[in-house]
Amino acid sequence: MKKLLLSLVAMVFAIGVNATEVVFDLSSASAYGYANPEKGSFTQIGNGESISKDGVSIKAAFTSGNGLRFYSNGTTGVINLRAYKGSSFEICAPSGSKVTSINISGTNLGSAYVTGTNYNNGKWTGSAESVKLDVIQSTAQMNTITVVLDGDEPQPIDPEGTGEGTVGSPYDVKRALSIIKLGIYTENKVYVKGKISKIESIDTGEYGNATYFISDDGTESAQLEIFRGYYYNGNRFTTGNEIKVGDEVVVCGALTLYGTTSEMTSGSSIYTINGKPYEKPEYKPVGDGSIENPYTVEDIVGMEIKTSDGNKYWVKGYIIGCASSKDKLAEGDNIGDTNIALGATATATSFIPVALPTNDVRKTLGIKTNPGNVGKEVMVYGTLEAYFTTAGVKNVSEYVIIDPASINNIKANAINTPIINLNGQIVSKDYKGVIIKNGKKFISK
Repeated sequence: MKKLLLSLVAMVFAIGVNATEVVFDLSSASAYGYANPEKGSFTQIGNGESISKDGVSIKAAFTSGNGLRFYSNGTTGVINLRAYKGSSFEICAPSGSKVTSINISGTNLGSAYVTGTNYNNGKWTGSAESVKLDVIQSTAQMNTITVVLDGDEPQPIDPEGTGEGTVGSPYDVKRALSIIKLGIYTENKVYVKGKISKIESIDTGEYGNATYFISDDGTESAQLEIFRGYYYNGNRFTTGNEIKVGDEVVVCGALTLYGTTSEMTSGSSIYTINGKPYEKPEYKPVGDGSIENPYTVEDIVGMEIKTSDGNKYWVKGYIIGCASSKDKLAEGDNIGDTNIALGATATATSFIPVALPTNDVRKTLGIKTNPGNVGKEVMVYGTLEAYFTTAGVKNVSEYVIIDPASINNIKANAINTPIINLNGQIVSKDYKGVIIKNGKKFISK
């Protein structure tokens, strides 16, 4: 008998000979004697109450919180059974029988959410008259619960389709759909290959993700929904033209069943398009790191230098605040003098972090001590390396504050300060006109 090799090391079991399978379809509360809830509302299963089918019962137990509820989605109206944090439910065999396996389909069913002896990611195997499961985090959302009673030991089976879900052997769409149908939902990400059959939306603004469908033959039958996935390497969609119907893609993400829709959950990314993996475009910096032609903020971001080569370079930008992480500015009492955030403009929201050493550099540039520095253009001389896990500047030993509003009083500790014109612009030694050099005004002819 073949064994299914999944990234989460899950097995699918067929029903043994003489075994009895009982399937609880939890899309209807009325099937179990409870009122179907309206959209956005719920029907409570009371503490100690049960739902039953063919002698098998599922009993609710909770001392606090919301317990077990049939809940109707406020948008789609789809009903499922939800077990909330702090609650338990017990699956009981009829008298004279034993439960040998349980398969629960839905979301939030991993060991981080639901626990129990011999339980793993929606699956339980063993032999017991009853099985108690505890919800320890968030809300377990259950679409179906399949209970197998007695009979011979279940045997492993293969889903339909091909592939192992790896980058070298991605699932085809047929296998991905079969895995979901069998109730195996991958908490870990797997690779699936297919042709784009339909594009529902591509957001190039705030979220930068896309919702589209793939199938094995490119038609709109037997499709897997890729819900709010990202472009190559997890990058955002920016133009809306990055993908089109007919493209063959390999997508990496987790598989699940949402309501009645088989999908790859949000946050997936494209690995290849028409056989081509991500190729990072070569970035050509504007500056060269010299005092006459310093690197820009865009240069530092584009070059993505995370390890210093031991040399120091000049970098120019505008102080927009103090960084608290690689993409957030400190606020209020958290603002300090340990670093500055340099933006491409004085009103920029993205930045590179610059570490300030405990010397004159920190005393002069730190915005806690010098809040008036925010909005000023500066040049810093330091090593290019990772700071806050992103490309930044460290070991700053020299600086220049460029302030056109007070051009006659430019602050600098640089050994060779740049030549600046009356507009605060750095110019070459061949510039003709009034210039500022080392704090003194000259006329260059």
